[in-house]
Amino acid sequence: MAGKMDTDAPIACSLDGAAMKERLQWIRDLGNAALLRHRRDGLALDLAFDPRFAAQVEQFVRQEQACCGFLDFALLPGEGEIAVRITVPRSAADIADEVLAYFSPAADRER
Repeated sequence: MAGKMDTDAPIACSLDGAAMKERLQWIRDLGNAALLRHRRDGLALDLAFDPRFAAQVEQFVRQEQACCGFLDFALLPGEGEIAVRITVPRSAADIADEVLAYFSPAADRER
């Protein structure tokens, strides 16, 4: 399931404060339960999840594509893992660190 960036989408999340807080907690919980590793590569963040959590990872990708259409989410099933690549468009490069921090493990966010 390759993602598609909506080039006309505003560079913002469509969730309000309460919904965003709830979603971020859901993402943290998923990461704590299933994230095997992560790697930042410029404007992209690669996340590898335990394949036993495939349904939740697919839900994560669907939900984030819906509220953050300016980002590209690519779901890449692999051997022994399910990978997600989140890419920030060049037009939003100045906020890439902030945006990708939402999807990074908590230890990375606290630095």
